[in-house]
Amino acid sequence: METIFTLFKWIYKKIVDFLINMKLEKEKGRIASKEYLNKVRIEAEFQAYKELSKTFADMVHGVSKLIPHGLNSTRYRNLGDQKRRLQENFNVLANAIITARNSLHANLAFIPESLVVRYEKILDDCNSQLHIFMWCFEKERWEPLEREPILMRFNREDYERTKHIENDFRQLSLDIRAL
Repeated sequence: METIFTLFKWIYKKIVDFLINMKLEKEKGRIASKEYLNKVRIEAEFQAYKELSKTFADMVHGVSKLIPHGLNSTRYRNLGDQKRRLQENFNVLANAIITARNSLHANLAFIPESLVVRYEKILDDCNSQLHIFMWCFEKERWEPLEREPILMRFNREDYERTKHIENDFRQLSLDIRAL
């Protein structure tokens, strides 16, 4: 009788060990899967921020080229060449705005709402600068001055807005870095 009891005890121990090992392996798999998903999520977020940083930096740089802060006006010697160069810069900025907007919309799932709002504000401000430039350029607010360079005038707020855009983007980048 004692041998049967010992046999049942041994079988019970083996079954319990097997079930514990099976549960342990299942838990290890779940943890490994969770770690893998976290790693993939972190990599996806990193790629999203990297793409947004590049596209938004290009856009902010484009705004700075069209309406540079710190100036009250921009003087040009040759109106034809300068208009052509400004038109090229305008086209680069327009494309940069489209690219930044597409990048933001493509990465919405990976970015917190508070950062999306800040990105959208920068995007809207850059778009405003583009429209202001377009209005000045199309309305031919170019004033030829006698024996002076050509002058294109913007409001003081237009130049200051460029500085605010640069500061907002810089602060957003620093805040993202601190995450």
